[in-house]
Amino acid sequence: MNSDRFERSQKLRILADRLIHYKSDPKFDIPNDQTPTNPRIQDPLQNSESLSNPNSIQSERVEPNRAAVLICLFEGEKGDIRVILTKRSSTLSSHSGEVALPGGKVEEGDASDADTALKGG
Repeated sequence: MNSDRFERSQKLRILADRLIHYKSDPKFDIPNDQTPTNPRIQDPLQNSESLSNPNSIQSERVEPNRAAVLICLFEGEKGDIRVILTKRSSTLSSHSGEVALPGGKVEEGDASDADTALKGG
C-alpha cells in the first residue's frame, strides 16, 4: 500500500488551515447572555390580541429547534473534495426521503452537540 494515500492531501490541509483561521463577521456574533434574533419568534406583547387573550400567547410563540450536524470532508480518488451525506428514511413524518448531513435535532439524551452530530441521521 502507498502510505502517501493515507496522508492528508494538500487541498484538505489548505481548507483546514482556512477554517482554523476563519474569523466570522462580528455582526453575527451573539453575546453569551443573549439569544439570537429569529424572525419565527414573535413578541406576544406586540400583538394587541395577545393582550386581550392570554391563551393566544403560547400559540403565537414558535421556538426554533436546536440541531447539530457533521460535515465530514475527504478527498476522493480523483483528488476532488467530497462530503458524506445520508438519505432520510421514507417513513419519517418530515423531510422523508431527502438527502441530509448526518446529525439532526438535539434530543434530551444527547450529551453534546458532537453527540448529536454523530447520530446516524
